Amino acid sequence: MPTVWRSQEIHVKKLSGVLSPLLTHLGIDEAVRFEGMKEEWARLFGEPLSLHMWPSSLKRGELLIHVDSPLWLHQLSFLKADILKKLHHFNVREIRFRLGRIGHLAKIRPSLDPEPEEPPLDMDSLGYIEETTDGIQDPELRDCVRKAMRKYFNGMKDRGDTDKKS
Repeated sequence: MPTVWRSQEIHVKKLSGVLSPLLTHLGIDEAVRFEGMKEEWARLFGEPLSLHMWPSSLKRGELLIHVDSPLWLHQLSFLKADILKKLHHFNVREIRFRLGRIGHLAKIRPSLDPEPEEPPLDMDSLGYIEETTDGIQDPELRDCVRKAMRKYFNGMKDRGDTDKKS
């Protein structure tokens, strides 16, 4: 005899289905995708590509990639379509290359290029971040979302914006 589940329907949503609207509402969805992209960069492109290019910024679907030499800048122009295809799941619609500093070297040798320390947030902002991310079970995802929210709130503080949770 089959078990009847209809009377006790359990509504389970994918984590991405719950988080995506939340991150969009907070205005940090692109920042979270960008941080995830940087974490996956070496795996996505391998050597030697990942050693000569690094994502610098992501704004409205356009990714700026810093390249360490004119030779690589020229070479990457031929690979633009392939690179864009690999970045599609991060919602990257366009890429631009520019000569610049390769950021991942700072992770390899932090003493040479330390990351600037973020200014402390007020207790309300910290409480809001903790309350918002408390239900995220995955520790890596939770840390990534918290970091993106801190960066977002610090940016609002720099702009003098006071209504942070609207």
